[in-house]
Amino acid sequence: MLKKLKGIDLLRFANMLSPEEVCRKLRRRGFVALQARPKRVEGVDVRAYSTLERVLIALYRSALRVPVFRRILLWIGPAFEIVCRKSEHPPGFFG
Repeated sequence: MLKKLKGIDLLRFANMLSPEEVCRKLRRRGFVALQARPKRVEGVDVRAYSTLERVLIALYRSALRVPVFRRILLWIGPAFEIVCRKSEHPPGFFG
């Protein structure tokens, strides 16, 4: 695991948040989460990786095709993506 790059502690300022926490923070700032999903790995040139890493990438891609595994990966996976838009009725709006 990479911990330092040119003497900078990369993990010092890391703040691990669940998708639910991110969605909650987005709502408080006037956004609506339209979709949350595990991070996709399309376009990755697997030839640059070791055999073990290629197998793991293939397993991850396969798991993304199965709805129950996709749901599990959203909560325990290494990364996720959230698509959102600005809310028509932001917090504090009473009109």
